[in-house]
Amino acid sequence: QAILCGGIAGAVSAVATQPIDTVKANMMGIDGGRYRSAFHCTAELVRAGGLRVLMNGVGPRVCRVFIEVGLQFSLYEYVGRALDRAFGSSSKTN
Repeated sequence: QAILCGGIAGAVSAVATQPIDTVKANMMGIDGGRYRSAFHCTAELVRAGGLRVLMNGVGPRVCRVFIEVGLQFSLYEYVGRALDRAFGSSSKTN
């Protein structure tokens, strides 16, 4: 359950931040010096390829982030349970 919830959360965040990541990657690339600002880079990208260009590479990124965040969530749950078993839960209230 944790791996699925984490994967979905990661996938949503990857889709939501993809346009920002695309602009960042273009500004850091070989031709990055031609952009005056992030806004200028965005405008040039959209002018050259339309709005869809901002989502270039979203598929592989979603797959990678789904797996990565899903594993982080499940590992966090596993380690938390293991620590509770080993040291006792300090969050128990009576």
